[in-house]
Amino acid sequence: MRREHTNTIAAVVACLCGILIYDIQPPKPFYYPLEGVWRWEKLPDVPSMGWYGRIAWALVAATIGGYISKYVVFRQKAGAPRDLSQRNIHFITAVLFVSLVWCMARVVLHELHGL
Repeated sequence: MRREHTNTIAAVVACLCGILIYDIQPPKPFYYPLEGVWRWEKLPDVPSMGWYGRIAWALVAATIGGYISKYVVFRQKAGAPRDLSQRNIHFITAVLFVSLVWCMARVVLHELHGL
């Protein structure tokens, strides 16, 4: 498999891992800008930003997922290098597109309805 293909697969897996973790919302720290402190608990009636914690989790998951997928793809060299078929490239592109649309829809719904 060519390096471009392994990079593409790693990028798609990294995006999927980041989107999944962002949507799951694991425990995260909240930043309180008025006080300038970080806390793990959400205080009532005090403005806070949990987005930074969600993004940090998503970046960690994307990095780990991308490196693991790249390692797995490199370990699959059983014979002569194989190229991805045009069909597989279209499938990977469609999966990435649907994942990004899902993520954007979740963000919009969160902003509009607080879901």
